[in-house]
Amino acid sequence: MAKPVSRLPFDALVPNKPLIAHTQLRGKLVSISPFSSSTNLGGFSLASDNLTVFFELRGVWARGALEVFGERVGRLMVVQSRGGERVEVMRQQRDRQGDAVPGARKLKVVFDEVIEGAWVDQVTGKKGETFRFSAAKATKKHRPASTKATFHLASDSPEPADVLPPSRQPLSRTPSALSELSNQSPSQQTDSLARAKLKQLGAYSNVAQTEYAVPALDPKIVLRKSVSPPQKERKLKRSASSVSGGEAREPPHKRQRVQRTEWGLKTADREYVALNTLPGRKNSPGICVIGMAVVAAEPTQARGGTGDWTVLLDLYDPTMTTEPVRVRFFGQTRGHLPTIQDGDIIVVQQLNWNKDKNVCVAYKDKGNYLVLPVDKLLSDPPPTNDSFPLAAVRFIPSLTSEELRYARDLARWARTYDLLGNVLPNYAAEVGAGAGEAKDAKVISKALVKGKTGREMKKIEAINPDEFCDTRGEIVKFYNPHILNRGQPVHRNEACILYITDYTINEQLMHYEPDSSVRVAGQRVLQVSIFGAQNDPLLTYHEDKLKGRLVNLRNIRPKLNGSDLLEATMVEDEKYPEKRDITLLVDRDVDRVWYKELKARREAYWNSLAGPSDALAPIFNAPTAAPAPAPIADTTGLSVQPIAPAVQLNSEGTYCFKVRVVGYMPQKIEDWILATCPKLQATELACIDHGEVRYEWDLVLVLADETDPSSRILVHVDQADGARLFPTLANTDHLKLLRSGDPVLLAQLTITLFRGTLGILHTVYARSGPDGVKTGDVGPAWDVVVDAVRDEGAEKVRWRFKTDRMVFK
Repeated sequence: MAKPVSRLPFDALVPNKPLIAHTQLRGKLVSISPFSSSTNLGGFSLASDNLTVFFELRGVWARGALEVFGERVGRLMVVQSRGGERVEVMRQQRDRQGDAVPGARKLKVVFDEVIEGAWVDQVTGKKGETFRFSAAKATKKHRPASTKATFHLASDSPEPADVLPPSRQPLSRTPSALSELSNQSPSQQTDSLARAKLKQLGAYSNVAQTEYAVPALDPKIVLRKSVSPPQKERKLKRSASSVSGGEAREPPHKRQRVQRTEWGLKTADREYVALNTLPGRKNSPGICVIGMAVVAAEPTQARGGTGDWTVLLDLYDPTMTTEPVRVRFFGQTRGHLPTIQDGDIIVVQQLNWNKDKNVCVAYKDKGNYLVLPVDKLLSDPPPTNDSFPLAAVRFIPSLTSEELRYARDLARWARTYDLLGNVLPNYAAEVGAGAGEAKDAKVISKALVKGKTGREMKKIEAINPDEFCDTRGEIVKFYNPHILNRGQPVHRNEACILYITDYTINEQLMHYEPDSSVRVAGQRVLQVSIFGAQNDPLLTYHEDKLKGRLVNLRNIRPKLNGSDLLEATMVEDEKYPEKRDITLLVDRDVDRVWYKELKARREAYWNSLAGPSDALAPIFNAPTAAPAPAPIADTTGLSVQPIAPAVQLNSEGTYCFKVRVVGYMPQKIEDWILATCPKLQATELACIDHGEVRYEWDLVLVLADETDPSSRILVHVDQADGARLFPTLANTDHLKLLRSGDPVLLAQLTITLFRGTLGILHTVYARSGPDGVKTGDVGPAWDVVVDAVRDEGAEKVRWRFKTDRMVFK
């Protein structure tokens, strides 16, 4: 009989209280912490109900688990406890100044020997493919533990089990966050010896085994994927029938890609050294290397002497994942230097290694190179030499198939383990750190200065805590708490708050209501705290002038606040105080593809609000003590008369009526302000196509006779009349604020200028009846002066306030 299983919410976890057996923890896999061979630790984070919990795996067995989990970030998963797993509080994280990071403390669940669970189908919500990773128990003292990874397909899942990939690379000689993925392992033993060792360790299954070497652990230990005998027989039978039928056999590299276990390459003509062999080497000419490049210092020209140009590159490979090997190029012109993007693979020949400066130097007549962009290098089918353009000078005419294959393996390895993503935060965290052998090496990566290729440009939906990135979107609000010091710079320890959206949803964000100050409902708005001088590009504009503008933010640091909600920060660069990471986009700066996608999401969002929600009239609470109805009309020389005879007369002239406001159009008072851009919808904040648009008064008031409420007139107020009737709300900024729903100005209009009249109209108005308006309750009586005007060819007169005798103030 199966034991009952219960689901445990994340908010029910208690520190220092072990989990009960058969408890399930369910959430979305949001991030992976790489396995470290120096500590034998790794882990992953699950998010659920706006909470994030870290799952720490301890032991060499964790490596295989994290390899599989790393390929499924974003999937829903269930982790089942066996009982006794510890719940601990993670240690406090601190920033570069040593200060505690708010909201950085969270719970973690520790798994020492085994982790098991299942993946959840995104559509049906049912559990599908199961997983189990554990450490095999050694039978002899000092015997290393082997990794076991078994997969089972649940009956309710239509998808086949994923193939567990083999471990990628061997360990580095120096421990680091990625060094366990590095190489220089001993050569592989024969299959027979490996099988013998496997028998000594003990098989965990009676089914047939397909074996993969795991050089990162020990050449004698293998990672095995279970294949049932019937499956294996069917594969062999199908293969035999294909050969007998004359079908072309699948190439070996298609059937199973052999993982590279050693780095460095020796060809018939030259030897490419692994990067970890260079530190400590004597001064050597003729060095050849292949590595992943990051621009450490942009090209610069010497001010004196020959005026040569130079650029500094940092190279990484699986043997050097934390500390790069630096390569300095010299050239007579800028065109003699490599043009490279962070993350590209570069092949360089004939370098001089300088042990004192710990740098490779490519002088003007040496250092031939070929840049291999990663996307081209990993394309399918594999690229040829023709796929890569040659430099004007110092180029390598062509690469051998061995060299291309090596570069491709390196690029694949770097992408699999996100080598670029792991090293770039070091540049962001150590802005301006000394390079060791030259002053200009203090410049950080070009990608971190310009925000083009270094960090990933992410949509808001893809942003995760503690992953530095760039983002862009539409400004929906800018809050400057230092408003009294307008025009003055913001102190480096003080912040302004920017709210942006690209209309994608991130479940880790705060949930805003439709009537909130940001006006974009749901989990679509990212709050960014901007410290110090980084605010300068925004402070040159009035807060309301920023609404609707498109902005690009470089090098933001996402994090969880004290409520476990995602937000971001931007801080000053102490080494480069003039650098600003905020750009207000103009037409020439906008990526057209991104802009088109943003507009589509924006239009879909606002269209979704244009239905029933827009049909509701705004709700205003009547003031407890409404101001006395001060006169709003100059009735000198005029006498009050009833409305009905004047309407029946249908004659032009000036009239004085005593009336009450019983209705108005449009239904939302914000829509009394008309934006003249033809593409702007009634619910939109601003036009992102044309920037500045015209804002004009455009409304209709329904006035009923005090003595005969059934007699009424419709009075239209256009821009010319509105500017005179509401002199305190005459400028464009006021109109734009009213349209955006500014609560202060709305209160000024409804309570002060209209004497509270609008505040007691409770009914939702709809177009009906001969006058086009269904009225609600009436308000205070007014004396008004109106003109009856007949348009050319019109049968009836229309009514307008006589603006030289009327004013709302």
